[in-house]
Amino acid sequence: MEKKAAVAQFIKFGRQRKKKDAFWALYDAYEVERKELGEKRIALISDYATNYNSLTDEKIEAILKQSVDVNKGLVGLSQKL
Repeated sequence: MEKKAAVAQFIKFGRQRKKKDAFWALYDAYEVERKELGEKRIALISDYATNYNSLTDEKIEAILKQSVDVNKGLVGLSQKL
């Protein structure tokens, strides 16, 4: 089942069309940002795994900094709600 469909099963708006529209607009924007951050995290893991045997201190620092940035983005995203 698609995530949005699963969420829709538990959220009941009745006849409150404005609240429903506002919720789904917020949900869709959140999901776009969450997916972008998730893709960045996957790219970092892939980069780390691909270069594991030849990692330099500089490369490790760069990956770590990017990982921290992704985590900050996820925290910031959750705080928007």
